[in-house]
Amino acid sequence: MSQPRGTDTFVTPEAIPIVLDVAGIGSRTIAMIVDALIQIAAFFAIAWLVEVSGVDQNVGGVIFLVTVFVLVWGYFIVLEGLWGGRTPGKAAAKIRVVRADGRLSWPELAASLRRAALYVGPDTSVTHLAAACGTPTVALFGPTDPRLWGPWPAAGLGAPWRAAGTIQLRGNVVLVQSPLACTPCQLEGCDRRLDSRAVCLDEMPAQRVIAAVDRALAQAAAGAGPSR
Repeated sequence: MSQPRGTDTFVTPEAIPIVLDVAGIGSRTIAMIVDALIQIAAFFAIAWLVEVSGVDQNVGGVIFLVTVFVLVWGYFIVLEGLWGGRTPGKAAAKIRVVRADGRLSWPELAASLRRAALYVGPDTSVTHLAAACGTPTVALFGPTDPRLWGPWPAAGLGAPWRAAGTIQLRGNVVLVQSPLACTPCQLEGCDRRLDSRAVCLDEMPAQRVIAAVDRALAQAAAGAGPSR
């Protein structure tokens, strides 16, 4: 399939292609002019302050050189670094800056998750975000207690999560655990440290996860049903 002219496509970490319009020469020119006017205004403002302050001529010359350097080289570096790649000129021209390096902002990640057919992940913030976005979510839980940290489905938690149960369904979320007597232990791994292995996650049967995926997709196709 050919790429439409004036557009660009990038693929999110969730393998979702997003097509966006590329800024044209008109909007880019507007952004350049606005940024240039801001730089010029800042230069004259600082020059006026130096003049009325009555500083020594040599000191004034140093301030002048530093001001030129900061406005020419630091303007874009500072603003684009602090403002997600944007400048006042780009904002005035309504130019959005999209990161294509695999790192998405929280709103961008939420938008991607809403369009995903399925999300599978452990007990992380992204898993909770996917659940809240209404995405069919398979949450893989190990040491953590679902009664405290279970994801909240988009339509609300109709019934509390149980402490243990190999597969539990609440709205758009399917929660999967290993059938071990020690689950959930609420510890940082089996050796009680962050770099420790967790048997309940490491040895979670693949077939159980696949079954949860099938269940989540079937639930999404049928519409969110009762919690069980």
